[in-house]
Amino acid sequence: MDEAPDRQAEPPHRALRVRLQTPDDWARVRDLRLEMLADTPLAYLERVEDARRLTDEDWQRRISTWAPGRGEAFALTDAEDRWLGQCSVTLDRWSNPTRVWVGAVYVTPAARGGGGAGMLMAAASRWARAIDHHELWLEVNDHNPRAIAFYEREGWVRTGAVRPYPLDPEGSSELEMVKRLDGDD
Repeated sequence: MDEAPDRQAEPPHRALRVRLQTPDDWARVRDLRLEMLADTPLAYLERVEDARRLTDEDWQRRISTWAPGRGEAFALTDAEDRWLGQCSVTLDRWSNPTRVWVGAVYVTPAARGGGGAGMLMAAASRWARAIDHHELWLEVNDHNPRAIAFYEREGWVRTGAVRPYPLDPEGSSELEMVKRLDGDD
């Protein structure tokens, strides 16, 4: 019996890279967003059926709203430039003190465990430091143990703040977490 060559011979993270999303990426943003909403419905404050109703113009508008210095969205890609994940960072000037929030973190099931989520978090950390912030904040659904475990391994700490998940106010909650950016995150 012939066996397929070992695709894991080189560490998976070597083939991955993180880059900024651009307005030209709107169709890829749409496709990945629909995948992530279907894969983890309680994680992204949007229902997949609502996202499917958006027009191409709606998707183009979504990605064009990132303003320099206010936020960025990162794409995780492989050597063939296939999108395998993403995350965003947003400077929330309304909070006191001003905070950098991480959101919409996702890695496709086939790429999980290959270091991509850590690479996305490193990109978020670099962005925050570049604008002189030393903490990252996020909310994670309490019914998403895989994500909670990842964040805890990455040094995130629960703040104790909890709020009902807006799309499931009677069921699950959003847990607030913070990560102090010390060292070489």
